[in-house]
Amino acid sequence: MEFLSKIENGKLSFLNENKVKSFISSMEGRDVVINIKKHKKNRSNAQNRWYWGVALKKITEDLYNIQGELFTKEEIHAYHKAVVTSSKFNTLNVLGHEVIVFNDISTKSMNTIQFNNFKQSIQNHWAIRNIDIPDPQEENFMNQIGI
Repeated sequence: MEFLSKIENGKLSFLNENKVKSFISSMEGRDVVINIKKHKKNRSNAQNRWYWGVALKKITEDLYNIQGELFTKEEIHAYHKAVVTSSKFNTLNVLGHEVIVFNDISTKSMNTIQFNNFKQSIQNHWAIRNIDIPDPQEENFMNQIGI
């Protein structure tokens, strides 16, 4: 179980103290392990929704209109990892099957700043290929995505 907390003046305080107390009570008499680490703010749910629901959707639709070929969101995501982010990858042979392993940071584990940089790279990459991906920071974003 993880609880978000803050350390101030050498003291630990919890943002949801009642939930912590309840959990601690449920562990009465048991040995437990406590792990303290710096909180890292992963990409937001809004960033994730934009990427999978707006960016990848727009790219797959526009590529279909341009090339007549329908790619899945997962295929375009793999393309981004291989081409846009210049990820390093290895090809392995495991039990007679060729497996591609990416040696990079996954978009899932990016923090908000890393994901914003990734977003900008994607938008730039596709803009020079005449595919304009709506930016959630633009004033007319909702009109661009048809809402």
